[in-house]
Amino acid sequence: MLGVLPSELCSQLLRASGLETHDTPQFPASRTVDPVLQIWTRATHPTEIGRTEDVALNAVLLATEFESVSHRKIMSNVQQQRVLFASMLEMQGSNANDVKTDSKLLEPLTHLWREYLARGRDRLQELGERVLISAEIVPGFATADLVVGLTLVEIKTYADPSPHLDAWLDQLLGYLLLDRWNTLKITGLALYCGWQARTLTVTVEELLKTSAREAPVALHDLRALLREAMRDDLDDAEQRYQQRRFPVPPEAIAPQA
Repeated sequence: MLGVLPSELCSQLLRASGLETHDTPQFPASRTVDPVLQIWTRATHPTEIGRTEDVALNAVLLATEFESVSHRKIMSNVQQQRVLFASMLEMQGSNANDVKTDSKLLEPLTHLWREYLARGRDRLQELGERVLISAEIVPGFATADLVVGLTLVEIKTYADPSPHLDAWLDQLLGYLLLDRWNTLKITGLALYCGWQARTLTVTVEELLKTSAREAPVALHDLRALLREAMRDDLDDAEQRYQQRRFPVPPEAIAPQA
C-alpha cells in the first residue's frame, strides 16, 4: 500500500509515523528517491496531532480507499498500481501534491489516533517488544493484524464492541489454531478496541482450561483437528495464492481450436 502512494506523500506518512531514512555506513549512497526503496528506521514516537499528522492520516485514508479499488483489478507490479492511483486522484479532481480528503472522514481516524496515543500504546507495549504487522499465518488465507510479544492481537474499531466479542474471540482462536507449526509461539490472545483504546487479553492456557468440557486438549492436537477439518479450504487457498504469485505464462496457454 505504501508503494502506490506518490513519493512525497509516502515520505510524509513515514516521517509522521516517526521514521527516518538514512544511508548505511557500510555502503555508498544509492541516491534513490523512491521512499519504498530506502531504509527507514524508528527515530521518534509521535505524541500529538498537528499538520504533519493530518497529512499522514489523510494518506492512510487514500491508501485504504485505493486498496478497495485495487482488489477488483489484477495488477502485477507497483507501476501499474501507481498509474491506477494517479487516475483515481485525477477523477477526484486532485493530484499528488494537493491531496485532500473530506474532513468528516478524518475526524474518526483522528479520534482513534488520539486515543491510541493517550492510552492504547502503553497497553500494547506491555505485551512485549516484538511487533509483527499483518502476520501471514496461512498465505492467502489467514493474516493476523498484529503480534506483540507472544500475544496475537486483533484490532477492532466499533463504538459498541460488546455484541461482537464472541465472534472476535473465535477469529483469534482460528488464527491460533492455524499456526500449525507454532511458528509465532503465541501464549496469549488480545483484542484492541481502538475507539475505546482498551486491550482485552486472555492467556492461551486459561482459554484451553475454561473451554474444555473434560480434560484440556493439547494445543497441537486441536491444530491437527482443525487442519484436517479445513484441508480442502486450505488447499484451495494455497492454490489461488500460488496462481497469483506465478501467473500462467502466455506460452503455456493452449491456442483455441
